[in-house]
Amino acid sequence: MGSMTIFDRATALEPVSEGLFRGQISEDFWVQAGPNGGYMTAIALRGALASAGDAARLPRSIHVRFLSPPRAQSFELSTEIIRRGRQMTTVGVRMRQDGKTCLEASACLSEPFSPIQFQDARPPEALALEAGEPVPKQIPLNHRYDLVRAIGGPLRASPTALTGGYIRFAEPRAIDVLALAALWDAWPPAVFARAMEQRFRGAVPTVEASCFFRAPSRVVPPGEHALIKVESRCASDGFVEEDAELWSADGTLLAQSRQLAALM
Repeated sequence: MGSMTIFDRATALEPVSEGLFRGQISEDFWVQAGPNGGYMTAIALRGALASAGDAARLPRSIHVRFLSPPRAQSFELSTEIIRRGRQMTTVGVRMRQDGKTCLEASACLSEPFSPIQFQDARPPEALALEAGEPVPKQIPLNHRYDLVRAIGGPLRASPTALTGGYIRFAEPRAIDVLALAALWDAWPPAVFARAMEQRFRGAVPTVEASCFFRAPSRVVPPGEHALIKVESRCASDGFVEEDAELWSADGTLLAQSRQLAALM
């Protein structure tokens, strides 16, 4: 355990029986009133991977609904193989604490279907790493990552809700598919970048989210940054969508996400 990173310790699961695990919610990934949604997604994906039991089937997507914020204590994670086909496995995941369901998720894992591939998407325009602005470490979550803002304009003063920059773990750890399950939600919300008539400095808790792993076998080495772009284009009735893209330094699209969040 001593050689494990904080992230791996915080997402660790102990098998209890078939399809049942026990873990501990860590305050190391706390935001304002509970654990970060990406952190919880990584726990769910770890459980799905352990239950699928087939290393050839890589994560392709995970969809998560956040039902109740767990406390910093132990939880149970139950998994169910919804379907195991010839090439694809779908796993259902549920996190419970004190008799209350905190999270429900489903993950899709598969082998490659065909050799067909293309990438017409291009990495976002960003300042060079050395020209970026380090994001202040104001909450526990911020201390787990090194964030350098290099996309978008000044906070609270930009015409659109667009932000992003360079991201990596604060302690050396590779960015693999399990890390991507957390990183999509590790950047400050895009609405913090936009100038708005209504003064807003509140929380932006995720209601539900989908994350798509576009290069699940790709690993960014420890110490290297990925590039993240985070954008919101519409808010109404106190809800906002947020889209994120994660890119490697050589221009490979690693993951995409879309979440629905509440403006508290």
